[in-house]
Formats: sequence, structure tokens, C-alpha cells
Amino acid sequence: MTRDEVRKLADLAGWTPTALAMATEAEWARLEAFAGLIHGYVVHEEREACAKVCDRIASAIKLYCNEAHVVACAEAIRKRCAP
Repeated sequence: MTRDEVRKLADLAGWTPTALAMATEAEWARLEAFAGLIHGYVVHEEREACAKVCDRIASAIKLYCNEAHVVACAEAIRKRCAP
């Protein structure tokens, strides 16, 4: 995440502009690292939720047609989640 993105999140979390202006480089490094962890977690959770939607669609359509493409979609989403 960029420093501007971290600044926006810190602002949403209640950090004052003065506190952000006074943050040391070490504090910024910790904020950026924390924001990166949160971003990675949110992205992973969103991708897993999308993969579960594909799983449900595959289960629903297997009585009517080949669900292989939908299953492949879910697998591709999950591969993007893998570390």
C-alpha cells in the first residue's frame, strides 16, 4: 500500500492530521506493514468468498450440465489466495 493509502486509512481510524504529520519514519514503517497485512487478509477473504460462490454454483448446476468450468474457476481463485 502507498503512504497516501495508509494515510487515508489512518484518517478513517481516527488519527489526527497532526499525529500523522508528527509520525516518525519508524512509526510509518509499522503503519505501512500493518496496513499491508490487513490488505492481504481482506483480499484473501474476498477471494475465498468468491470461490465459495463458484462452489455453490457448481453444486447447483451439476444436475443439468458439466460443472467443470465453474469448479476450475473456484480453483483458479483459490490459487490466487495461496501464499
